[in-house]
Amino acid sequence: MDEIYACEQWKVKPGQEDEFIRRFREFAAWTLGEFPGAVIGAARLIQHADDPTRFVSFGRFASIDALERWRAHPHYEETEKRIAETLESGDAGVYALRVQLGAPGSDVQEEDDNG
Repeated sequence: MDEIYACEQWKVKPGQEDEFIRRFREFAAWTLGEFPGAVIGAARLIQHADDPTRFVSFGRFASIDALERWRAHPHYEETEKRIAETLESGDAGVYALRVQLGAPGSDVQEEDDNG
């Protein structure tokens, strides 16, 4: 079974970085509270070191079904709209893990072409 991740690249309007972070934090807290067990580990938001208006968020989901239930919830769309008010652009996607280096218990873990 693939490890499933939600990932989004965000370009925030200049001067809106703190508000974006605040809204993202609220969204992530809602997600973790409303969908216990759906997200494995933490929801993460990272900021570009040289361009403070660029962010990437990502989180691992228990399954594609869990991710789809999260996205289908009415609050998801409402919150996405609130976050969008702070953005110039955003690009969301669903990703499957293919290579993991330095994983606990192994030096290298890599998926082959057969699954």
